Amino acid sequence: MVRLTGAVFFGLVLAGVGGFYAIATMVISRDRPPVRILDPGLVPDDSFPSGHLGTAIAVYGGTVLVLRWLRPRARAWAWLLLLLPVAVALARLYQGAHHPTDELASVLYATAWLGVVGRVVLGLVTSSRDHRVRRRESVLG
Repeated sequence: MVRLTGAVFFGLVLAGVGGFYAIATMVISRDRPPVRILDPGLVPDDSFPSGHLGTAIAVYGGTVLVLRWLRPRARAWAWLLLLLPVAVALARLYQGAHHPTDELASVLYATAWLGVVGRVVLGLVTSSRDHRVRRRESVLG
């Protein structure tokens, strides 16, 4: 049950983030910043939102939530994973691929969706005692 729940969680997180990105890029055609772009293969009008940052938040933030759900003692180290989306955001800005507001939009939609799916699938709003009991029950039966 634990593996199934984790797979459902990541499937929903990535589908939601990818879906939002796909719809937003179809609806909003925004040119990239007027700077020298370091990646010549970038499409010139797909700046909003940042798909790289949205995916990084989904993957690394999702990993933090799953670790919090499965191994509460790993929390202190798991939060270090949240530095990776920050690095992705800075790299995309440095490359000239996005405006700061493109990055901000990705932070907002990916974090909000991650929170919704985390609450619904993993039940992360319960107390830690309830969580330990529920985790033991799901592993045992």
